[in-house]
Amino acid sequence: MERPGEGTKFTLDRKIFSSDIWFASPWKLKIFLYLLGNANHKNGNWKGIALKRGEVIRSYRRIAQDCGYKIGYRWKRPSISTVSQICEELTKELRIERRTERGAQIITILNYDDLQPLRKHEPNDETKDYRTITEHNNNDKEYTSSYEDEQAALIEETKKKIFDKARILKAGLVFEKAENFAGQMLKKGMHPGAVLFALEQCIKYKPKEPFPYCLRICQKESGNLYEAEHHLRSREQYGEGRQD
Repeated sequence: MERPGEGTKFTLDRKIFSSDIWFASPWKLKIFLYLLGNANHKNGNWKGIALKRGEVIRSYRRIAQDCGYKIGYRWKRPSISTVSQICEELTKELRIERRTERGAQIITILNYDDLQPLRKHEPNDETKDYRTITEHNNNDKEYTSSYEDEQAALIEETKKKIFDKARILKAGLVFEKAENFAGQMLKKGMHPGAVLFALEQCIKYKPKEPFPYCLRICQKESGNLYEAEHHLRSREQYGEGRQD
């Protein structure tokens, strides 16, 4: 049976690629996206429990089960204690709130309306997808312009964070040439998110040889980030994997 909301979409802001949660553990990122995607997109009711938009009922055991992945013929899942710890971290970071009602754990995605804004004119099932070729082409042009503007703003914001981190490393004598390193990486076309992540890791772990340490991270993460952005843009622009 198809549950209410199944077959609908939820959106992700491209800023996620430079946010703290993108560089958190894979379990943490996956669990947060799982909660975000499964939260009610409108007010509802579950066995007499009123649920508001942005809320979802999930036990730690259910989260662990749903967030697993297969390795060959076996499943790998986070432990219940890992899920509990991650939910505690998400709570402290003001991403979620938790409460218990009638024995059920209710998780609220904070700022859900900002993360998943309602569209002013959402088409119904009878009228959606009936755009003309001309409308489609116009939308593609508008999308490209909007995408480029958003990317430019995001890159500038990330670059500012990069050089803020570089100055912290220089001041702490961890990586005195951090600013030069950052400039070189950006000039070579490394993804700004990868450069930022490398410097953040350098601040955290204080390696004895910071240059090769940060370089390895940049080389590893830059390609991953560019590939992820490409796939996301393709899916949004051309509707890959559409379910409606």
